[in-house]
Amino acid sequence: MKELWLSLIKYMESAYNAKPKLSYSACAAKPWWNVKFQKNGQSFGTLYPEKNAFSVIIIISYKLDSLMQSILPDLSPATAELYNKAGDYMKMGKWIMLQINDSTTLEDYKKINSKVTNKSKAILVTGIEAVVQDFSESIPSSASWSLFSCMRHAAQK
Repeated sequence: MKELWLSLIKYMESAYNAKPKLSYSACAAKPWWNVKFQKNGQSFGTLYPEKNAFSVIIIISYKLDSLMQSILPDLSPATAELYNKAGDYMKMGKWIMLQINDSTTLEDYKKINSKVTNKSKAILVTGIEAVVQDFSESIPSSASWSLFSCMRHAAQK
């Protein structure tokens, strides 16, 4: 998990110059403490803890379905199937929750985020939910260490 977490932090910082920020979402898909990546009001990801993984919530407008269909062959079969079976989310588009527990699913997320976000930042709503309840297995970069420490403290209460 440590390598996946560090890779994600590095990606978010280099691709979008987005820094992690601790937040609490009461009305999100997973109400809990989370780490958000934003720049100039644009959301690039929201991380929520899970055991030995983190999940990526991605909502893709129906207007971008043809673009997604074109990149599905570049994704792992499991991620492509998850997208094809995804349901509607508040009439906004397809909604998937991608659990990242290996480098393949992390790379799938990066491919989706980079290709779709570059086409239409206003249409893609994305959240990376990375909450790791086994905090000893997930040591984030120094830039986000204090955020993770706060989440760990809150989880112990």
